[in-house]
Formats: sequence, C-alpha cells, structure tokens
Amino acid sequence: MLKLATAISTAPSHRQGLLHLLSATRGFAFTPFHRNDSDEQPHKDQYPADAPVLVLSGPAACNTQQFAVRLAAAFNGEIISADAAQIYKDLPVGTQQLSPARQADVQHHFVGIRPLSDYMSAGLFAVEARKLCKDILSRGKLPIVTGSSVFYLRNMLDGQRNTPPRDVAGEEEIAARLRALSWDDAVHEVSLVDPQTAAKALPNDWHRLVRAVSVFERAGKPIGDFVPEKSDLNFRCAYLTMDKDSLRSRIASRCEYIIASGLIEETVKAMTLMPLKQTRLPSFVGYRHVLHHFDSFWFEDTSKTTLRKRKAFHKMLKNYIVASRRVAAEQLRFLRRDDSRYWAYSLDEYGSEEVALQDFADFLNAETAGDLPTCFFREPLATLDTEPVDMELEIYSDPAAVDLKMAEVQSLLIATAKQQGWPVEPLLDDEEEEELDRPHISRRRRRYLAQQ
Repeated sequence: MLKLATAISTAPSHRQGLLHLLSATRGFAFTPFHRNDSDEQPHKDQYPADAPVLVLSGPAACNTQQFAVRLAAAFNGEIISADAAQIYKDLPVGTQQLSPARQADVQHHFVGIRPLSDYMSAGLFAVEARKLCKDILSRGKLPIVTGSSVFYLRNMLDGQRNTPPRDVAGEEEIAARLRALSWDDAVHEVSLVDPQTAAKALPNDWHRLVRAVSVFERAGKPIGDFVPEKSDLNFRCAYLTMDKDSLRSRIASRCEYIIASGLIEETVKAMTLMPLKQTRLPSFVGYRHVLHHFDSFWFEDTSKTTLRKRKAFHKMLKNYIVASRRVAAEQLRFLRRDDSRYWAYSLDEYGSEEVALQDFADFLNAETAGDLPTCFFREPLATLDTEPVDMELEIYSDPAAVDLKMAEVQSLLIATAKQQGWPVEPLLDDEEEEELDRPHISRRRRRYLAQQ
C-alpha cells in the first residue's frame, strides 16, 4: 500500500473508526477505494450532482497536494488547484507542480495552463472553479479543491464580487503611476481609496494595488463594498495541520529542496521571457527573494569572493524560509479564524493511509457537525514563529554545496547576460581571490587605489 504522504507521522492511531452509511437518506456513501497493482480499472464510483465538494487546504509544507492526489484516487475525484502561482506553466519548480506523469494518474485543473503574461484574478478563478465543480459533479466524480491561496478560496466559497471587468489600458496607466512611487508610498496612496486592500497587500503585489485603484476609479467604491454572490454548491472544508516545530522544520527543508531543484535557474529563464513588471513573478515567495539576490549581489558592482557568495546565498535562503513561514502563519490564521467552515485534520497522530482515507470518508458522509469524526477539530488561533532562529539546514549547511550551486548560477548568469545583452562585468570573479579569513577589497576600491 502506498504511503499517504511523507508528512504523516508513523505513530499508531488510537482513534476508533467511524463510518456513517447514509444510503437510507442520501442514496450513496463515500467509501475509500484502495487500488492494488493487480487492479486494471480505476475507481468507478458515481456520485449524484448534490454531492459535497471537498476543499482541502493548509500550508504547502504539510504536503497538501500529495494528500489530495491520494484522496482523488481513493474517491474517484478530480483536483482543482487553488494556487495563484501553480496556474503558470513557466514555474513548475518553484510552485512544486506535479510532473505530467503524476498528473495523468489523477485529472488536474488550473495547473501549468497559462503563460506568465496572463493574470488570473481571484474573481475569475471563483467563476471558473464553480463551473468546473458542477461539471465534475455532473460526470459523477468528486471535485477536490486544493491549495492555499486564501483570496482564491474566499472568492470561491463566499462568492464572486461583481466588480467591473479588467480595463487593460487603464490598469497599465495606473500601474505606471503607482510604480513611479516606492512600494510604501504606493500602498499609502491606495489606502486613501481602498484601505482594506492596501492593508492586506503582500510586498510587491502591484497587481492587487492596481486593481484596487482601477475598481475605485470606475465604480466609485472599494472592492470590499461589493456584495458577493452565494453559491449553491455544498462545500466541505478541511485543512491539514501539524505540530508547530515540525511545520517550521518542514518549511525550511522544502525551501532548500526547491532551490536545489532549480528555483534560481527557473527564475533566470523567466527573466528572459518578458519584462518582469508585466508579470506577477516579483510577488511570489521564493522568486522575489531570488530576484532580490540578483539585484543586491550579482548585478551589483561588488567583489565576488567565495566568502561573499556564501553570505549572499545564505541571506537569500534564510529570507526565503522566513517569508515562507510568514505565509504559512497567515494561511493558518485565515483558516482558523473561519472556524464556522474549516475543520482541522492533524497529521501528527495517524500513520496509516487506510485510517486517513477512512477519516475523510467519514468527513464527507457526515450530515451534521455532530456526525463528524473526532479527529476533525477546531484549532485555536496561534502564532507560528517566523524569525530565523535555530534554523537547521540540511542540504546547504555544507559550504561545498553552496559553492557548487553558486558556481552553477554564476555560469548561467554570465551565459544569459551575453545572450540578452546584460552587463557581464559585475558577474565576474575578482582576478585574485581573497583569502576567506582576510578582509576583502571591493572592485570599486581597487579602481580608486589604482587611480591614485
């Protein structure tokens, strides 16, 4: 039997299973299907059009995506990704998209389908996702919406706000006006017309600021004043959680793995496709830290010694980890705050795939909150430490691994700079490598001394 996800603890289960067979009232019941190697046909259970839609969220470090794939295979489902970054086909590494081979096992939607130049708003996602849920239900299958983009989930669950459609020309003019300011000044300007959106905007999320100003100028009121339309779909919402210390450790390991898998190289490739200001890339966690690393180190006229490379790399990695922890904390606060809708499922206590699948069968079959399995609970609001304290690295604790990665990045940047016509000189090493235990002399200082 396949393991459900690496995030599930191997501790034994102490919960007695519950199974709510509702054939008398509903005419069907969710029963997990365990496929063996000898099975030639996939799971073929057919569900009625009023079956619930499973919404599975949680921090990415909880392996929510892999968990959803197991559930889809067990309950004849299809996966709808509610991840604002996974929709782009040019970002498979940094967004941890499943390989085409793994996506072929379970039908995926909204994964790697749009170029970076496109923009998928939360409202548009809500409309398309609801249509897709109804289409999947009409084919007798279970829709499983998985992801952690809280604005996408909120719009899908609460309904789309009937804001004015996008005006590309007008938004380009607004973007030019806002980008002439610093980020803090731009947020202040937007707060004068839409304080709610300005307060929630993540760093460098210019698209959200531009959209807020565009809506106000065309409708005369902020986005929050638009009343959303309710949905007739039956959403059953849960999120995965785990011990705080385990989650912090998994976030750090995940960031290291993504960088080792090619996040930096993928960012360089994206830089050659189109101007970054025309994309949402600078607002995505990981990519914006790599871009800042390029601007503050590689493209700066500073000395490129081994010691400086190591320091710059570790600064980028730690900022990436801290930002990922901060995003996870924001996601958990959002999910815990909406305790009338979301139920928590802990990955710390149950180590069997069979038990976990049965838990979610019970969760889908429950008619009322009182019927829910005891393993689903309301989680109190708590903080997730985001400071880079006691941050233990696995891959890049070895200086040799850092040196190898930075050498690869340097070679790629030099080759790309020659192709794109970027300045090459700042990317080159000093002619004489500084000793690691001696203070360095910058290239600028050397030129000054040579002129004296």
